[in-house]
Amino acid sequence: MPSKPDVVAPAFDIGMSTGYSDSGTSFAAPHVTGMIAQMMSFCPTLKFRPDAIKAAVVASCDRKTSGESISSITNKEGSGVVNAINAANSISNVSVQETYYTLYGDKTFDFYPLTTGTKTIAIAWLKGNTGSGSDHKTIYNGTFVNYDIIVKDINGTKVYSSEETNNSVEMVRFYASTTNKYTVEIKRKGTGSSVKLSLAHVRD
Repeated sequence: MPSKPDVVAPAFDIGMSTGYSDSGTSFAAPHVTGMIAQMMSFCPTLKFRPDAIKAAVVASCDRKTSGESISSITNKEGSGVVNAINAANSISNVSVQETYYTLYGDKTFDFYPLTTGTKTIAIAWLKGNTGSGSDHKTIYNGTFVNYDIIVKDINGTKVYSSEETNNSVEMVRFYASTTNKYTVEIKRKGTGSSVKLSLAHVRD
């Protein structure tokens, strides 16, 4: 089973206009929804790429509270607490650079940190479902395709990875000890049709 949730948001003792406060996912969801609406106002093309939105939101997270590993998606807090400023900053990396892909195989790119410190890279992709008919009432389930992220140092040595087995999102948060080049490999596992995949990262 995939690690869930993907992210977490404030949901405890939220004040309401009635003067009372409450907690729960019904109060966390509006935080994420509002953040995504803000992202789409900055970059309207995001509304056509939910994979890009998901990648940016996952990459935006900056901390966890329960002591779980911060380096990957985990079962209790996902990739961490959402950060609206990071998400807004990361959309330029999602929508302007060559980070929309339609992939069948693997993808490799160079990653140059501007400074040393913690960096986050996330990918998200869509299952290749299709609809038929004028109203798309008939849905055909596509084959699930799995991708991993592998980060290698300048010597080609694997230093970090995110290798979920049954999820449509991967995130790796790592400490860059140098500003030298890292190589990021997006590795496809298994066969099937091409998928739409997006990459987001927070370099600094």
